[in-house]
Amino acid sequence: HMFTLLSCWQLANAYRPAGYKRDLEGDFEPNLTNTVVFLVLSAMHASSFMANYEGHPFMQPMSANKPLFYSLCFFVASIFLIGSEAIPDINSSLSLVEFPSAEFRRH
Repeated sequence: HMFTLLSCWQLANAYRPAGYKRDLEGDFEPNLTNTVVFLVLSAMHASSFMANYEGHPFMQPMSANKPLFYSLCFFVASIFLIGSEAIPDINSSLSLVEFPSAEFRRH
């Protein structure tokens, strides 16, 4: 997970303007790095939860726990929807910026 997060962070930082400096005391300003880290961490949380769910015999299987199953499906679908920038209004309401190119999105 750390390698994936670090790789994505470095990719996003490569698109920062030259001389970029964070303003730690100022208001939050959305940027590409924040967007990429948010999406990658969300995907990591979903995949970790799905991989570590015990299921039968310790708990009921995921398919039997309908509220959990549907909410997890909704969460994963939301990550793909946000990552594909299919509905820009959702991304802007979450303070996510557009990807610089389609090539960047494929990385």
